[in-house]
Amino acid sequence: MLNHDGTRRVMQILTGQPSIQRSTPLLKGKIGAGYDCFHGLCLETKHHSDSVHHAKFPTTIFRPGETCRSVSVHQFSKQ
Repeated sequence: MLNHDGTRRVMQILTGQPSIQRSTPLLKGKIGAGYDCFHGLCLETKHHSDSVHHAKFPTTIFRPGETCRSVSVHQFSKQ
């Protein structure tokens, strides 16, 4: 769950995936404008990054003909 104290906005992600990876930008925008970690956010629902090396983690190996499906729901509200 993410929340913003100033506006009381809340974002919650419900997913069948076991983890979420967070990334923030460090890049140049239009006309040389700089963006840092407070200007954006990427949240990727996924399996654990090192699943293939841990027997207790859910598998990330799929064989021909197998299908992988996952649903993620993004809920937005105000507190």
